[in-house]
Amino acid sequence: HDSLHDASSFVRTIERRQGFKIMCPEEIALELGYLTGDQVRTRAAQLGNTDYARYLVRRANEVADA
Repeated sequence: HDSLHDASSFVRTIERRQGFKIMCPEEIALELGYLTGDQVRTRAAQLGNTDYARYLVRRANEVADA
C-alpha cells in the first residue's frame, strides 16, 4: 500500500502545483471537442458543490474563452 499512497501523494502535489487535474475525463473530452462547455458545466452542476465541479466549470470557461 505504500506505493499506492506514494503515487496518490505525487499526483496530488502535481495537481496543486500545476493547477490542473490529472486524467480528468470531462476536461479531455472538452479539449478534444467531444463535449461543449455547456455540457461540461451541466456535468459540474450534477456533481454539486465540490472542488472537482468547480474545476470543471473553470476549465469549461477557460476553453470557451480561448
